[in-house]
Amino acid sequence: MAPLKVLCLHGAQLSSEARPYLGKFEKKYGFVLDFVNGPVRTEPEASIANFWDQPCYRFFHWAPSPVPFTIEQVEAAYDYLYGVLRDRGPFDGVIGFSQGSVMAVALLLHHARLHPDEPPLFRFAVLFSIPHLPDEDANGTPLVWGRINVPSLHVCGEGDEMWFESSKRTFERNCVEGSAEMIIHKEGHVVPKDPATVERVIEGIGRLLKRAGVSQTE
Repeated sequence: MAPLKVLCLHGAQLSSEARPYLGKFEKKYGFVLDFVNGPVRTEPEASIANFWDQPCYRFFHWAPSPVPFTIEQVEAAYDYLYGVLRDRGPFDGVIGFSQGSVMAVALLLHHARLHPDEPPLFRFAVLFSIPHLPDEDANGTPLVWGRINVPSLHVCGEGDEMWFESSKRTFERNCVEGSAEMIIHKEGHVVPKDPATVERVIEGIGRLLKRAGVSQTE
């Protein structure tokens, strides 16, 4: 049986090379993880700037960035990721961190609006430290999102001073009731590493796959 192929989207000012440790998820569920860079070159995120000398990227300009956030940036990211799906897909699921989580959800909802009669791009989503989906861009252009149309697992940290409440907002406003689960840990804006939390996430992914009707041995 083929393993489950999962697209991985990094956070702003990171890269596909600065990847979190997801080896236990790969081993437990037979995931094949495909990490891709965002389309916009940028400076390194502050937590890695002192030791990281490789290129870093983002999917669009949004906090923190001196460049105003516009809907055109999101549309360019859509085009870029649709190209990734054509060239490297199809994918069973998507894992995102921070801005990568926002991009994963935005792409799912964009495809659903354009192609309401087609299956979703992914069958499940794992979303680490997802901020809220912005209501408008810097020009005041409203952004219409909707509800995530696949089962999802949201993992966020109580110590994330900037985005914890925002993560809860996305969970409450943008998920179909009964399709999503939230796991809250004690750390900050990170993919958690402590063994107890990793085990909780592994168990949560198992429940997610059941909600999605997915077997890791398909």
